[in-house]
Amino acid sequence: NNELNIFHGPLKLLVTYNIDSGAYAKTVKCPTIIFASPEDEVVPYQSSRLLFTDFMASSVNFVTVDGNNYLVRIYEILPAGFKSFDECKGMVISDYQDYLEKEWIKELRNKYQVEINQSELNKLR
Repeated sequence: NNELNIFHGPLKLLVTYNIDSGAYAKTVKCPTIIFASPEDEVVPYQSSRLLFTDFMASSVNFVTVDGNNYLVRIYEILPAGFKSFDECKGMVISDYQDYLEKEWIKELRNKYQVEINQSELNKLR
């Protein structure tokens, strides 16, 4: 790639065509996710950020990930709709636990008065 020196080592030998990814990005009309890592040794993080700005799609997302490499293949984009209980029960249980915890804390605050021992608090500072 003569435009940006983003390929190193053996990969450099495999790349023989100049690909203007930004020009192709402007024609994409489907939802898109760009995964990038600041530690990426093949595609610099800033190049991915620049590519992100080339997309015209309103539903393009940029996700910064840790130093690992990821390959994401989207087989199907499902229309919005309802999920079965089995598909969302983890989220339902988590939300319910959060609700119970908030209610419990409210109950404790109503039942007990909180007193702060200033001298002990000052020792922590």
